[in-house]
Amino acid sequence: MAANTIQDAVAPPRCAVHGLKKRYGVVKALRGITVSFEPGEVHAILGENGAGKSTLMKILAGAEAQDEGAVHLDGQEANYQSVKEANANGVAIVFQELSLFPELDVLSNLFLGREITTFGTVNRQKMMQAATPVLEELGLAVPLDALVSDIPLHERQLLEIAKALLIQTRVLILDEPTSSLSANETERLFRVIRNLRGRGVTILLVSHRLEEISAIADTVTVLRDGEHVKTVPIGSTTMSQLVTDMIGKPAGDIPFLETFVPTEDSPRLSVRGLSSAKLKDVSLDVHQGEVFGIAGLEDAGVQEFLYTVFGLAKSTSGEMYFPDGLGQPASVREAVRRRIALVPADRRRDGLMLDDSVFENVTSVRAGVTKGFGRWLRRAEMNRAATASLTELQVKYGSLNTPVRNLSGGNQQKIVLAKWLQVNPSTVLLDDPTRGVDLGAKLEIYEVIRNLAANGCTVLFNSSELEEYRHLCKRVAIFRRGRISKVLYGSQVSEHNILHEMNA
Repeated sequence: MAANTIQDAVAPPRCAVHGLKKRYGVVKALRGITVSFEPGEVHAILGENGAGKSTLMKILAGAEAQDEGAVHLDGQEANYQSVKEANANGVAIVFQELSLFPELDVLSNLFLGREITTFGTVNRQKMMQAATPVLEELGLAVPLDALVSDIPLHERQLLEIAKALLIQTRVLILDEPTSSLSANETERLFRVIRNLRGRGVTILLVSHRLEEISAIADTVTVLRDGEHVKTVPIGSTTMSQLVTDMIGKPAGDIPFLETFVPTEDSPRLSVRGLSSAKLKDVSLDVHQGEVFGIAGLEDAGVQEFLYTVFGLAKSTSGEMYFPDGLGQPASVREAVRRRIALVPADRRRDGLMLDDSVFENVTSVRAGVTKGFGRWLRRAEMNRAATASLTELQVKYGSLNTPVRNLSGGNQQKIVLAKWLQVNPSTVLLDDPTRGVDLGAKLEIYEVIRNLAANGCTVLFNSSELEEYRHLCKRVAIFRRGRISKVLYGSQVSEHNILHEMNA
């Protein structure tokens, strides 16, 4: 017994990193990180945009290689050269940005690269038998033969998690796993995490939602500017202290300003009786200079409404007039030429050209659609304009030639905003613009939104984080089953009231 006790006392951590360094060009993503993670522990990794969280997780999962330092798993060096190699050794990652193949069905995605075969032939029956209990545990009722392209974003996020659970996991890395999940789906995921913790699995959780960290984590590590700030048990700190650790100044220094409220006679976006396959008799007025909130559960009609306003989806009846006096755009190209902007929820799939440079992404709308740089493109002028937008949004990007894929999630989102700032938009449609973005980047994006409104933009705003509405909106329309069921005003705009009305 004594020998076992001594052995347990000196047992190595499940996973540990020692002196990790990583740079992308001139950007130092990690500056000598040393930290360890124990078996049966939910260990949260916190930090601002660009703190190094995702880079650290990618190195642990074999998706990136460090420049210096070492990774150990159960005391053995584990510098994996690929995600597949890490999977084979019990390390699984669910990336913040989904890596599913839309053109393949659910089952093929779940087992891609590790298909179950019988005599050299893929055995879909055995794969279905293995997948079904995992999907049931996550509460995900989706046909295994359905194409991923036909599945809503929140179900795709759960599929990524299911994929990770299908290997014999020793370390499960979750990078913003709840960014597209409802409260009920998040709680189901937390039950799964607690079960895995009870089985001795180490869970590394990256999340910007501090209330979730408080609810599920045992230990928290804070990174800032690529450096290790602290690692403490969650019970020995406070949310306010963690915010201070992340941003380097007290939480009380962060302003939450009220948004400008326009007069009744200001120009407006006016919608009357708008109907489509998923919308039913929607009517509202949004003033120039207003940030107007629209909220609803998945499939309530919020996204369909934004897409219809943008000309991406067609209405079957109703009328729409913009502050420019014109009606609904007949196409996306017309919407863009009229300076109507859409910032989509899935930035990597719908908002960015990931393999292209920062320069190409930021200038794409102005140069490609609005011809804002003239018939003959002038590179020097384009460089100046792109740099000005990037500076205004405080984007960390290395150089204009840096591929957007190499930027952090928060900086990628700012790139989406920057390309629209180039065309001086008059109407801005924001679909979950801070999804998967840390606190510091959120505050910067809030200021961009307020400035757009203050400069005369008409802004429609949707968010999966309900507390955001009270920071930005004086009015919030609640969508339910394709209709506006309620409009909240002023002091009525609260997380509690919005959630209640969405589920009424």
